[in-house]
Amino acid sequence: MNFKSLILGLTITVASASAFAQTFEIDAARTEYGKYIGLKAASPQLAKKSIDLAKTSIDKAVTHKKTIDNPAAWTYKALIYAELALADSANKANPNPLVVETVEAIKKAKQLDAAGENQKNIQAANDILYAMQVRKAINLYNSKKYKESYPEFVKGLEYAPGDTIINYYAAASAQNSADYPTAIKHYNELLKTNFSYLVDVYTNLAESYAANKDTAAAIKTLSEGSAKFPNSNQLVSREIEMSLNSGRQKEVVGKIEAQMQKEPTNKYYPFYLGLAYTSLKDVPKAEAAYKKAIEIDPNFTEAYINIATVIMNNGIDTYNDANKKFSGKNLTAAQLAEYNNIKKKATADFEKALPYLNKATELDPKSRVAWNGLRAYYQAKSNNAKVAEIEAKLKSL
Repeated sequence: MNFKSLILGLTITVASASAFAQTFEIDAARTEYGKYIGLKAASPQLAKKSIDLAKTSIDKAVTHKKTIDNPAAWTYKALIYAELALADSANKANPNPLVVETVEAIKKAKQLDAAGENQKNIQAANDILYAMQVRKAINLYNSKKYKESYPEFVKGLEYAPGDTIINYYAAASAQNSADYPTAIKHYNELLKTNFSYLVDVYTNLAESYAANKDTAAAIKTLSEGSAKFPNSNQLVSREIEMSLNSGRQKEVVGKIEAQMQKEPTNKYYPFYLGLAYTSLKDVPKAEAAYKKAIEIDPNFTEAYINIATVIMNNGIDTYNDANKKFSGKNLTAAQLAEYNNIKKKATADFEKALPYLNKATELDPKSRVAWNGLRAYYQAKSNNAKVAEIEAKLKSL
C-alpha cells in the first residue's frame, strides 16, 4: 500500500466516523423520545429529562452538515418538538415557537422522505399539532367565544385538510358570530361530502340563509334536504315552519298533510295545518285542524288559543260586516231580521270560542295571549266588570 492510498483511506475513515457520530445523535434522540413516551404519564419528572435529552440530540443532528438532509432527523425533530409544544400547552404565545418549529420540521421531513419510510411518524407529529389546535378551538367554542374560535378551527384545517368535523365547527362558529356568508360557504362545502350529520348541515345552512335575508334559498335548502332525508322530521318541520312564516301557506299545505299521514300522533302537523288555513282564511278547515291537534294532545295550550282566536275573529268579522252593511240606514223589517240573524251568528261564534279560551287560561295561567283572548270575548259581550278583572290579571303577570 502506498502513502497516497493510505491518506485516502484515512480520509474516508474519518468521514464515516463523523457521519456515524451524527447518526448516533438521531439514535439517541429516538431512544430518549421512546423513553419519554413510556414515562410521561407515570413519571413526568423522568419524562422531562428524557425529552430534554432528545431535544439536545436532535438539535445537533438537524444542524450538522452530515445529517442535515436526513429525513429521520427531521421526523424526530417534528415528533420531539410536537411533544414539547403539547407539554407546554399553557404557553399563550401566538404563534407558539415550538409549534412553528414543529411545522417547519414536518415540512422538511416530507420534502426529504422520498421513500415514505417516515410517513407514519411524520403524520403522528402532525396529529399532535392537530389535537392541540382542535382543543384550543373547542375550548373557545364551548366558552361561546365564536369570533375567536372560527379562525382557530380554520387553522385546524391546515393540519387536516377537508376534515368535516372541523369544517362543521368552523361553520357553526361563523353562524353563531352572525357571519352568515362565511357560515354558508362552509356548510355548502360540507354538502359535497359524506359527513355523518348532513341533516344538521342542511338545517343550519337554511337558518344561515334565512338570517342573511335569503328566505327563498333557505326554503330551497330545506326542501332539498328533506328530499334527500325523507325520514328527517327536523328538516321537513323546519321547511313547513319557514314556509308558513314567509307567506307560502298554499304551497305547503300538501306537505303538511303528507306528514300527518306519516306521523298521525304528531300534534304539530295538524297545528301547522291550522296555521296555514288560518292564513288562507279558511275558517272551517283551520278549526278542524286545530281540533285534530287537541285530539292528539288535550293539553296543547297553543292549539286552544289558536282555535279560539280563529272562531272569535270570525265572529268579530261577521259582526263588523253586519254593522257595515246596515249601519245608518232605516231598516225594513226584513233587513232588521237579517241584521239580527247575522249578529246571532257572531254571538254564537263568541260563545263557541269561550270554552277554548277558558281551557287555555286553565292550562297556562301565565299566558298573556290566552288572557287577552278571554278579554276580547268579554269586550264583545260588553261585560265591563269581567274586562276590568282580566286587565288586573294581565297587570299582575
